[in-house]
Amino acid sequence: MLKRVLGIEVIEKLHIELLFRCNFSCYRCYHGERLKYGDCFTLEDLVRLISVLRSEYQLQAVTLSGGEPFLHKELENIKFIFLKIFMKKLIIALGTISPQKISYLKEVLRDLKIKSVITSVEVKSEVSDQPITSGETKKGSIKRAKNALKEIKNADFALGIEVGYHKYLQNKYEIFCWATIIDNHGHKISVQSHKFLLPKYHQDILNKGKYLGNNLDGYSKKVKDSIEAYIDNIIRHRRPFIISALKSVLVRYLKNEDF
Repeated sequence: MLKRVLGIEVIEKLHIELLFRCNFSCYRCYHGERLKYGDCFTLEDLVRLISVLRSEYQLQAVTLSGGEPFLHKELENIKFIFLKIFMKKLIIALGTISPQKISYLKEVLRDLKIKSVITSVEVKSEVSDQPITSGETKKGSIKRAKNALKEIKNADFALGIEVGYHKYLQNKYEIFCWATIIDNHGHKISVQSHKFLLPKYHQDILNKGKYLGNNLDGYSKKVKDSIEAYIDNIIRHRRPFIISALKSVLVRYLKNEDF
């Protein structure tokens, strides 16, 4: 419409008044009585507007004002979605060549609608192959991220993933995942997934000092119902724990929550 009617080809900058409401009543404010109004841009309307201007008019920057924009209840989501709309394709250095972990990362990036190029590299975690404390597991994820960033110097950030175990209630093992992001600006974020208490079969393997990944078939042969089959699947493939940690660490990093 703008191209056809007004001949406008490019809109580089856009100023949006998110809402008129404000927690101040400055005497010379040009909004006047509208400061008391509760109407505002919805998240859906903003995404639709910015997406069109970005794709059709090469929009490069948006200024959000009001009223008081910090009173908008969706401000955090607006910031996150704008970041994804304007974001260039990220180069992610992944500290593993595991096809399983690469596929999980791609799944999370797809769900979050993050454009990226993943460069996977084989690095050392500098911890045991089967970490049995939370601290050791976290250290493994950090070392993987650091070492990947050293190898892929043009990456926007590096990502380390480490699955491990620790003893908790009644001296029994739980499984979980730590994920760490480190960038070239010195920012570092580590996030732990939820934990899951392992069945007795798996407890016995870990207590004997055996590698769990090599001894899962024995449990599979004993599976009698759908619940046990589900437990076998999540312990064997570790998907819920890796997905949970990846999603949390990416959202926190992209929202700049920790720096």
